[in-house]
Amino acid sequence: MSGNFVFAVISGSLGSGFAHGFHAGLLNILSGVINDWYDNLDDEDPFENNDDYNDRGDIVYPNYYDDDHEEPHNPLDITGTKLLLVAVFGLGGILGSLLIAIFAGLFGRKGSLLCSNGISLLGLLLMSFARVAYSFELFIIGRLLLGISAGLHSGLSPMYLIEIAPECLRGIVGSAYYASVALAVVAAYIFTLPSVMGSKGLWPFLFLFAFFPPIIQSVMLVFCPESPKYLYMNKEDEDAAEDSLATLRGDDIDDEMEELREEGNILQEIGPVTFARLFNDQTLRSPLIICTVIMFGQQACGIDVIIIFSTVLIEGFEYTHSGAINCTIGLGFTLLITCIVSMFLIEKVGRKMLLMASFGGMFFISICLSITMILTQSPYVGDQVSHVSVFFIFLYIIMFALGVATIPWFLTAELCNHFARPMSISIATTANWIIHFIIIMSWLPLVAVAGNFAFLIFIVFDLILVIFVVLTMRETKDLSSIDILELFYD
Repeated sequence: MSGNFVFAVISGSLGSGFAHGFHAGLLNILSGVINDWYDNLDDEDPFENNDDYNDRGDIVYPNYYDDDHEEPHNPLDITGTKLLLVAVFGLGGILGSLLIAIFAGLFGRKGSLLCSNGISLLGLLLMSFARVAYSFELFIIGRLLLGISAGLHSGLSPMYLIEIAPECLRGIVGSAYYASVALAVVAAYIFTLPSVMGSKGLWPFLFLFAFFPPIIQSVMLVFCPESPKYLYMNKEDEDAAEDSLATLRGDDIDDEMEELREEGNILQEIGPVTFARLFNDQTLRSPLIICTVIMFGQQACGIDVIIIFSTVLIEGFEYTHSGAINCTIGLGFTLLITCIVSMFLIEKVGRKMLLMASFGGMFFISICLSITMILTQSPYVGDQVSHVSVFFIFLYIIMFALGVATIPWFLTAELCNHFARPMSISIATTANWIIHFIIIMSWLPLVAVAGNFAFLIFIVFDLILVIFVVLTMRETKDLSSIDILELFYD
C-alpha cells in the first residue's frame, strides 16, 4: 500500500465527510443560540440586554419543561422557519444527490469533488455574513448550498474511493467516507459547546473555521490522480489510466491493468446504460433495488433523530441541559470509535453479516428503548429508567455504526457496474436524503402528538430491513469487479 494511495484516500474522504457530518450535527447543541438570534432579529442589536446570556457571553439555556416536568418544550419550533433551518440541509442533500451522475460524467470523480467544494465555500460565505446582515434568509440559503454540496459529496466520495481501491481493501477504503462523517459530527458537537464557539458572540466564526476542510481537500486533490476506471472506461485513455494506477500502486500494476481491460471488454459487450435500461434490465435493476432499499433503511432506522436531536431527546428524560450535552458528545465519540472498528471488520466478516447484525441489533434495542421511553412518562417509575433509556441510545449508536453507518454509502459503487454506477448512486443516495428530510421535518411534530411513543415506528423499519438483507443481499467480500458483475447474471 503506497503513500500516494493513502494520501488519495485521505484526500477523497476527509473533506467530503466533513461537508456532510459537520453541518448535519451543527444544530444539535447550537439550536438554542440560533433560535434566540432569530427571535431577536428585529432588535437593533439582537444580543443587547438579553437575559438569556451570562456575563461571560455564554448562552444560559432555558428550562424546556414546565414546572411539573410533564410537557416538553422543544428548543426548536415544531413548525415554521426554525424547523426549516434544520431540514433545509436535507433538502439541499436531495438536490445535490440528484446531480451526482451529471457531475461525475462531466467533470470526472476528482473534478466533481472540487466543484462540490466550491458550492460548499459559497454556502459558508453566506452563513458567515448572516448575522452581520441581520438576515435569516442568508443563513437558510447558505445551509441549502451546504446541503447540495453534502449531497454531491455523499455519492462522489464513495465512488472515487471504491474506484481507486484494490480488491482486498475496498470495504475499508469505502468505509473511510462515513468514518470521516462521524469525525466531523464529533467536531461539530465540540465546537458548538458554549465554552468553545457556541456562544452568542462566537457562533458566526464556526463557519469561518469550516472554510478550512474544503480548501484543504481541494488543495490535496490537486495532487491526487483521477480514478483509473474513469479514465479507461469513460475517457478511453489507457495510457492515462495506467499512469493513474501506477501513481496509486507503484510499479506492479500489470495484473490490475489486465483485469481493467477484461472488465472493459465485458462492459462493452453489455453496452451503454441509459436511465430507462437501468429499470428495464434485470441485471441492472436488481443491484439498484438492493442498494436503494438499504440506503432507505439507513435513514428509516431513525439515526438522524439521535444525531440531530439527541440533546432535546435526552433533556426529555429530565436531564439538565449540560448533562444532555455531555451525553451528546459521548454519543459522537461512540459513533466514531465504532465506525473505525467496523472498518476493520468489513473485510473479515463481510458486508452481509455486518448489515444483518447491525439492523438486527437495532431492532432489538429499539424495542427496549421504546419501552423505557414510554415508562419514563409513568409516575410510578423512578428516575433510573431515564438512565436506562440513555444507555440504550448508546447501544443503538453502537449497533448502527457496526455496519449500517458505513456499508450503504459504498455498496452501490461496489455492486453496480461502471456505466450504471453514477446513475445508481444518484438514485440510491437521493432516496437516503429524501428519508432524511422527511424524518427531520416530521420528528418534532410527531413527538408533539405521540410523545415517547414516536420511536416505535423505527422498530418496524429495522425488522423489514433485517428480512430484506437476509433474502436479497449479495456478499461481495473478496470478489473482484468482474466477479461482482457476474453475481447478477446467474
